[in-house]
This record gives sequence, structure tokens and C-alpha cells, in this order.
Amino acid sequence: MASNLAHVGCGRLIRGGGHLVLGQDQDKLGGGFEEYQSFIGEMADVNIWHHVISDQEIRRMSKSCLTGTGNLFQWSDFKYHRMGSVQIVQPSCLN
Repeated sequence: MASNLAHVGCGRLIRGGGHLVLGQDQDKLGGGFEEYQSFIGEMADVNIWHHVISDQEIRRMSKSCLTGTGNLFQWSDFKYHRMGSVQIVQPSCLN
């Protein structure tokens, strides 16, 4: 997998206009999804920033519930564009 990501790195520009896919392997641009390559598990608080987050900030966010919101994408952005049999559950820290 690392060889597939060789073109992505620090200081590299990722152009807009594409799609961000979570939980599925995209075999070709715009599709090529195979059911057997689907993510099975749980995701929580996926956020994307336009800059690198410091180790200190990551540690701070890991110790509390629902902290840190990305300035490009926030977890709340993803839940309205889900496909398939995705279930949204309340975080355990709110129970």
C-alpha cells in the first residue's frame, strides 16, 4: 500500500473537485468498488485539517470526547452523505 501512496506527502498539493471515500477501497477513479473490500468496524470523529496537527493537540483530543473539529471536513459532514448499511450511534462518552 505504501507504494500506492508515494505521490502523496508533506508539501504536496491535492487538487479539489474529487471525492473523499471512507470505508471502501476505490479501484479506479469514480468507482470500482467491491463489496468484499468494504471496511467493517467503527469510525469516530474523522476530521480533516488543511495543516499538520501537533502531537500535543492530538494527545489533548484523544483524552476527551467530541473535541477537535477539522477546518476542511468535520465528523458531522460525513454522517449526512453515507451509503450502504452504515449505522450512526451515540458516542460512548455521551451515554
